[in-house]
Amino acid sequence: MHKKKGVTLIEVMVAILIFMIVMLGGLVFFSYGRTHISYSNHQRIALELTKEKIELWKADDYSHIVNENEPVISLGGYQFNRSTVINAGTGGGTYTNVTVTTSWQQAGITYSVQLLTIIAQ
Repeated sequence: MHKKKGVTLIEVMVAILIFMIVMLGGLVFFSYGRTHISYSNHQRIALELTKEKIELWKADDYSHIVNENEPVISLGGYQFNRSTVINAGTGGGTYTNVTVTTSWQQAGITYSVQLLTIIAQ
């Protein structure tokens, strides 16, 4: 009797199943990585917009700081909302707490970056 060389249908199906499992795992990691990179990009832009607002006040000697919700800022196809909140310092100090918040939506979830600066009177 001669044994035929080759693979059986079962062996081929098992090999395809293992290949599909490996590829599915890679796809999940790829998808997660892409989402994380997109979030990091949004976060970086939001942080730069927040720092920009504080730098504009600094250049103007902090003389025109008001509570405000700015119009939507569109950059690179993304939309950001930037707001400013002013609070008097606690403990009777002569300083003001100014918080700038920049927020955006990604995949239906609202994220934000917030910076607080303390300005002496």
